[in-house]
Amino acid sequence: MRLPPKELLHVAVIGAGEQAGLQLEALRLVRDFNSVKIYSRDYQKAAVFAQSLEQQWQISAQAYENVADAVSGANLIITTTAATSPILLGEHPPVDQAIHITAIGSDGPNKK
Repeated sequence: MRLPPKELLHVAVIGAGEQAGLQLEALRLVRDFNSVKIYSRDYQKAAVFAQSLEQQWQISAQAYENVADAVSGANLIITTTAATSPILLGEHPPVDQAIHITAIGSDGPNKK
């Protein structure tokens, strides 16, 4: 298992619900970060989430309309989605072995 890098350049979050916020709060307990990129299938929800993070934590938070832009440049990616099909794909830059991914999401047939 790869632990989160000690220095976080950018954190990307896929999902903009309650679990996304909880995961970021937990991350703040063990790592410092000043930038969050957010993708949600509902762009408006991502934009509202980004604004709330900026106000609450005085960090840079930006919503993106596509997942590739949201994960670009991130060295830690958190997925918090109940999507029933893959959203984060190997073709999305720069998903390689230097990235830590915390994957939270659909883990059962009744979660949609």
